[in-house]
Amino acid sequence: MINLESRRNQNIAVLGLGVSGLMAARALQRSGANVLAWDDNETQCKEAVAAGIPIVNLYKKSFRKMDALVLAPGVPFTNQPHKIVEKAKFLNKPILGDIELLIEACPQSRFIGITGTNGKSTTTALIGHILEFAGVYAQIGGNFGIPALGLNQPNKDEIIILELSSYQLDLTSKASFDIAVFINLSPDHFDRHGDMNGYFKAKQRIFRTRNEGSPKQLAVIGLDDKYGKKVYISLEQKSRWEITPISMSETLSCGFFVKDGFLFEAKEGNATKISNLNPIKTLKGTHNWQNAAAAT
Repeated sequence: MINLESRRNQNIAVLGLGVSGLMAARALQRSGANVLAWDDNETQCKEAVAAGIPIVNLYKKSFRKMDALVLAPGVPFTNQPHKIVEKAKFLNKPILGDIELLIEACPQSRFIGITGTNGKSTTTALIGHILEFAGVYAQIGGNFGIPALGLNQPNKDEIIILELSSYQLDLTSKASFDIAVFINLSPDHFDRHGDMNGYFKAKQRIFRTRNEGSPKQLAVIGLDDKYGKKVYISLEQKSRWEITPISMSETLSCGFFVKDGFLFEAKEGNATKISNLNPIKTLKGTHNWQNAAAAT
């Protein structure tokens, strides 16, 4: 479990007690925060009580002395926000999620973030497999596998690989990534984000630029839809990013692409065949080839 020392002695409200929300409440409590938790689902509240988490009706609780509201990813936030979210916003209280807390708590760790409408889990698992095979220790979590705050406290420079949903990215205001992977984007989650622009805006939070003087960040961007191309063009104008494009539909002069099931790496117009994906039964189809290119 992650140690959230920076939140010690703070009054933290936690809304939403599913798997990630309950883990956030436990990590905060274990780190010395004064946790006041709530879920509209009575069963979830009972599970929290059984785990030793104090339940307080946040509809009735004053937020004036609260230091922050920690929100589970599934709680309505942007479009038609939850009433307790509106209450926190009215008092200008910080609203954040477990990804923000994790990165805040581990400033010496390196983070790889993966997002996209499709293929996030496969790409995350592939990156973990590649690093393990290379003898590089890393942990996987976030929207895939272990909740972010349920990971082991990382060692210095340890790599943490996070699958990131638009809901999770929506709840970040400072979190940034050493490597940010944007696989693809297609219409989804309009109930949360309102429309495609809102959805795209949430996903773009994975490309938050770090301060001047920090090492360059790496962006891996799928170019097979218009949203990936928009991101690519936008980041090209920012000197803080090193960009590696991937494509299933184009023969790239620089980056990674797949043609007839063969994965190529291109540099300065010269393409080298590095893998035949056709025989790999678990990576059938163009969508999986895109995941393999992103992970590579």
